[in-house]
Amino acid sequence: MNSPKSAPECSTNDDTCRVLIVEDNPDMADLLALALQRHGHDIQTARNGTEALTVAATYRPHVVLIDIGLPGLDGHYVTEEIRKSRSEVLIIATTGRSAPEDFQRSRDAGCDHHLVKPLNIAEIIALLQDWKANGGCEANPEEATGLQFGLFSPR
Repeated sequence: MNSPKSAPECSTNDDTCRVLIVEDNPDMADLLALALQRHGHDIQTARNGTEALTVAATYRPHVVLIDIGLPGLDGHYVTEEIRKSRSEVLIIATTGRSAPEDFQRSRDAGCDHHLVKPLNIAEIIALLQDWKANGGCEANPEEATGLQFGLFSPR
């Protein structure tokens, strides 16, 4: 799962999106990967921030699920770096941090959503489905318009 391969383009007639899961907990990464693969998505994983930036550059994901508390480069820094070249990517922060300032920090870094662990897989699937229904994950994601995000209020 870790080595980038030829990734299919995502289109309105194809349910496949390229999803990069950045998670240092291998069990969590595998669970997320399995769930999203079962919904037809193409998955790559990275275990730390440095690896995430390398994979993102070659894999060009439509969606990034990123743990904020990564060793080394944290999820906020990685998000900021990805945003410099890929403004159209859907970035979902996954973290145990739930204070209002944590939600704001994720927003400031460029995350579209901030989900608090333990994660609800159905919620993630619903976010991806809603994003796709609103023009995300198109064959040319740079042309996606009308997208609205923002699960930034604490539960």
